[in-house]
Amino acid sequence: MKDVLYQWEFAEYHQHERGGLWYVTAGVITAGLFVWATMTANYLFGIIVMLAVFIIFLRDTRSPERMRFTITPRGIEYGLVGVLESIRVLRWKELKHFWLIYEPPEVKSLYFHQKTFWAPTLVIPLKKQDPVKVRNALKKYLDEDTTQEYEPVADTLRRALRL
Repeated sequence: MKDVLYQWEFAEYHQHERGGLWYVTAGVITAGLFVWATMTANYLFGIIVMLAVFIIFLRDTRSPERMRFTITPRGIEYGLVGVLESIRVLRWKELKHFWLIYEPPEVKSLYFHQKTFWAPTLVIPLKKQDPVKVRNALKKYLDEDTTQEYEPVADTLRRALRL
């Protein structure tokens, strides 16, 4: 087996508990946006709203898959548990830096910024991992961005809106 420094599993995405009020509010907002898109003849926006509703519906109807994240001396690996073709390997030279946002119980995340400008920031939930030990292991191979002190706004909104 390869040299594994740290490895843990987590859900593909967080499945939020939503009550009836959330669905009523989301329905009213969706209907309002769709009416506004129709009244302003912005049909592309209307299609985007309907696609967003469809995606949320699809996510609600299935359970999240299990993901595995691994830190090795060669880089990081992540993918669906038991699905070899889903595993993505990023070598240290492909990553620019990392940072941790640790504000339990809500936010416990590890972020990786890739060198490729079109690649999204990789967000890995820390779950029950010791953030200090993970940070120390990563600092041997990658710079830490200490200027990042807060969770990105998109992540905060996603959590607050239960998306």
